[in-house]
Amino acid sequence: MYIFKSQNLLEFSYRFKVDEDCKEYIALLKAKIPFKYTRCNHRDCQTRTDFSRQCNICIYTESATVETLFRKVKYGVRKAFFICFEMSTPQKAYQQVI
Repeated sequence: MYIFKSQNLLEFSYRFKVDEDCKEYIALLKAKIPFKYTRCNHRDCQTRTDFSRQCNICIYTESATVETLFRKVKYGVRKAFFICFEMSTPQKAYQQVI
């Protein structure tokens, strides 16, 4: 998420409106690295409409969030993205004027 370092909360919320936007972003990041299924070790796959990948040989479907920080989150990927955004952006120091 280093790409969003110069963005504020409004810009971030505009970019990630729904969980599908977050999954698309994760899928784009995962597409840059060589792919191999953890279950069957095959490399050939098709991308589905929900940004999951389906193996061409064994037909195993792997979610976009597998092997990421966002796997098995109980409250939605978008909320987890916002938590990471808030934790990674520096807080402005406010000084009280006397």
